[in-house]
Amino acid sequence: MKKTAPVAALATLSLLATACGGTADGPSGESAGGGTFSYALSADPGTLDPAMGILGVTNTTLSLAYDTLVAVAPDGKLLPRLAEKWDVKPDSVTFTLRKDVTCSDGSKLTPADVAENVNHIADPATKSPVYGVLVPIGMKAEADDAAGTVTLSTPEPFSFILESTTLMFMVCGKGLKDRSSITHATSGSGPYTLTEAVPSDHYTFKLREDYAWGPGGAATKGSGMPEKVVLRVVPNEQTAANMLISGDLNGAVVYGADRKRLEATPGMGKVIMSAGNGQFFYHQGDDRPAKDPAVRKALTQAINLPELAGIAASGTGRPADRG
Repeated sequence: MKKTAPVAALATLSLLATACGGTADGPSGESAGGGTFSYALSADPGTLDPAMGILGVTNTTLSLAYDTLVAVAPDGKLLPRLAEKWDVKPDSVTFTLRKDVTCSDGSKLTPADVAENVNHIADPATKSPVYGVLVPIGMKAEADDAAGTVTLSTPEPFSFILESTTLMFMVCGKGLKDRSSITHATSGSGPYTLTEAVPSDHYTFKLREDYAWGPGGAATKGSGMPEKVVLRVVPNEQTAANMLISGDLNGAVVYGADRKRLEATPGMGKVIMSAGNGQFFYHQGDDRPAKDPAVRKALTQAINLPELAGIAASGTGRPADRG
């Protein structure tokens, strides 16, 4: 099956979550490279302020315009992104930032900007839904602009202090001064800039030619990446599949029965990426049975994972490893 260069470039930069089906050519019969790449979102992303967004489709949208400190390679290895190196301790991680990163408004990204992002989420007044999820409870950030470093620390040792930063999208420039300005706009250092937002319909992004600090130093110049990316809100999976076949879309995530129809369509490419579907959380309060690790283990082991995988992935997934 054929896969276009632009799709490969997008995957390299981790700009789109995945594409389980996509046409090899756009509606005009030309490659999306240098043109427009159209991708289906299963729902509207809602607010585009990274401190307030919690949906998967929101992260897909934000990943076009914002960067994280580190990135995750397909094999799970962490790659430099905004940070060129880091020093991890049980209760802290110190990042040394790249010096060439600029925001979409032309301003330089500084360690103080990164610290402000983290501390904004951790401020109770913000009421951020990602506090305690992406940003661990009690985390604080301290910047040293002269040294080019920012240190994130937690009150107690935290096993995933570095890994937790892989989905912390960093706002910079004008967006830091006025968070209300990025509800339906972007202000980040990412490879694309949002140029048009029509909620529940589409979001259009334009390529930044000067972007050169992607994972492992990936750059947009000469990469063959699309000049424009249009995220179209298509809640119905069957409709998205029809649009892929007709050429009205270049990419979409398809979980259900339409996968077989797409795979049988000549010229249709696919990328299958492993992704967890759902997590289990237990109330571990002092007066709750799940405070006992043995109870949590027993409850997890009692789940019929093959049956759950079949339901969650329409028969296309596989059971999770109990670990």
